Amino acid sequence: MAVDANSFTLNEASKALAPLLASWQATYIVIHAEAPHEQQAFPGQRALATVRLSQLLPPDTALELYEEVNLPPAEGIVQAVKDVQADLLVLIVRPHSFVGQLFHRSITAQVLRESQIPVLLLPAQDQSTPRWLARLT
Repeated sequence: MAVDANSFTLNEASKALAPLLASWQATYIVIHAEAPHEQQAFPGQRALATVRLSQLLPPDTALELYEEVNLPPAEGIVQAVKDVQADLLVLIVRPHSFVGQLFHRSITAQVLRESQIPVLLLPAQDQSTPRWLARLT
């Protein structure tokens, strides 16, 4: 599961997959590929915490951390997948505003182009949209 150190809230469709992920006999590895602009302390630990807070996995699920700091995020994620010999990559997809889409080079798109394994995309809720409004749309 590749995540950054920023918090996210899964949308309702993504939350519905939690029981399926919990039923798998799998080793879950949180991949954190450090972005050049990240200046937070302990970003890998924050990434682990965001996965725990998301409730995508049961609270007692053992999580391993793999950090990649020497490559750009998309390349780091692809390299980490190879290094840990993953069978499936789970990516959290954040919505972007129209202006953000114009200037943002999508890490998700880059990973999808380069991945040699299946990728499960789980949409996050837009943090700028109030929860009550997100439920209506």
